[in-house]
Amino acid sequence: MATLNSIAYVNSVVWITSLLDKEVGVTRRVVEDLEDLFHRVGMSQFHRYAPQSAAELLQILDDLAGLARDRGLRPIIHFDTHGDKEKGIRIVQTGEFVPWSELIARFRAINSQTGNNLCVVSMACFSLHMVSKASLLEPTPWYIFAAPDEEVVAGFVEETVVPFYERVFVQRDIMQAFADFLEPKLQLIHCEEILFSALKAYLDKGVLGKAGDARRESLLSEAKTLGLTTGRTLRQTRLMIKKQIRADEHLLMRYVKSFLMGKPVSYRMSDIKAAVEKSRR
Repeated sequence: MATLNSIAYVNSVVWITSLLDKEVGVTRRVVEDLEDLFHRVGMSQFHRYAPQSAAELLQILDDLAGLARDRGLRPIIHFDTHGDKEKGIRIVQTGEFVPWSELIARFRAINSQTGNNLCVVSMACFSLHMVSKASLLEPTPWYIFAAPDEEVVAGFVEETVVPFYERVFVQRDIMQAFADFLEPKLQLIHCEEILFSALKAYLDKGVLGKAGDARRESLLSEAKTLGLTTGRTLRQTRLMIKKQIRADEHLLMRYVKSFLMGKPVSYRMSDIKAAVEKSRR
């Protein structure tokens, strides 16, 4: 797909941790180094939370949405926790799990208040599965989301987290920082890529070529069955159906406005069509 040129503005790091007592040594060392780093670069907003229950974690995220709205917080939220592929984030103190769907809803609320600038970095095992809860029918829950689809070991966290944030806040390039330090253990999901992939699938399966022809004929048959062609010629009905499912710049811009909250994309509908044609070849 096209190069992604949009920019996220962040001014803080929110560190959320829930670990067993025997695991906190790595976190303590990493946080101490991060505090030194942030002091050096003049980044004063480093917020640390250790929720003791699922309800407390959700309340923390609700409060962050309020801070984004009222005080201009534009965070990278970092999860230093455990996760389960099906159940969500684990709070070790109670053994509770916070479902991925609950987290997505809170991220969406925060991101809406930031104007689509929220970045999430999750070291929780299997947390990439949260992406399946995202939907184009609602605003994107994040600008970018970095997470693993497998287990993450403490050694990886200790080796990579501080250099990652140093690259982010010194060179101000979160995409390159991810590529240099977190890839391939974590995968990066960019909101623009979600939209591109979703529209590509839509064009491939229901708009372009034989698939599009079949869909239009199916809609025409359904219109006849329901009596919706009354007062229209078949040609008029075909043109109406063709107009409804055509893929033009208006379709892309509709989702840019709703899903990306108006943040411009670096590609056009012609780029998406070209990607479909390339994949078919």
